[in-house]
Amino acid sequence: MWRMMYHFAASEWFSARLISLRVLYFSCRPGRSSLLISLTIMSGLINRSLIRTFEYAKQPQLYVHELTKDLTKISFSKDPSTLGVGTLKGLAIPSGRESQLLISTKNFIPNPEFLWFLQDLFHKKVYGDVTYQLDALNFRSSYLPIGDFKVILQYMNQRPEYENTLGFVLVDEDGAMVEDSYQPNEIYELCNSDGIVTLSEYMLDELRNAL
Repeated sequence: MWRMMYHFAASEWFSARLISLRVLYFSCRPGRSSLLISLTIMSGLINRSLIRTFEYAKQPQLYVHELTKDLTKISFSKDPSTLGVGTLKGLAIPSGRESQLLISTKNFIPNPEFLWFLQDLFHKKVYGDVTYQLDALNFRSSYLPIGDFKVILQYMNQRPEYENTLGFVLVDEDGAMVEDSYQPNEIYELCNSDGIVTLSEYMLDELRNAL
């Protein structure tokens, strides 16, 4: 299975209000020689005034930034220059049909830099989230799975699917999360058949403050 990685480098020129974007793709295949693919999707300048930004209807925490007809960026911010969750490949979004957009594993390319950023944020901030504090009461002297909110769990002690579990936090005998005990789940997926990453209100605020 191909694993794809890319990196966004964005800078703004104050005088011209322009953004410079470059996307790098890296890929390797298990059992074979590593293959480095460096593709410049766009070099040069993107005029900020030409970028179309709108809320993603199926997950309104997210914003869609149509940088060009061939390059669309997904982020948790209205500002198209902030760190992106990922990009959409080969997808044109006609004006007036924004609500019909469906982000899926078929068109979404995750940003490894964002995933690292998100995991680091949870390691530092998840202990203050009341939602997870309440969940921890059901996992005394055990590990609490920290799920995202792609799927709303229906009953107490229900565990999120492993692919929707960001990580695990140790819970003490009193039902309190142990500070600095967060461990990331390496197979967590930003986007899968359940949808795209969705956060609690607390962690959403923390993320936007950190961007």
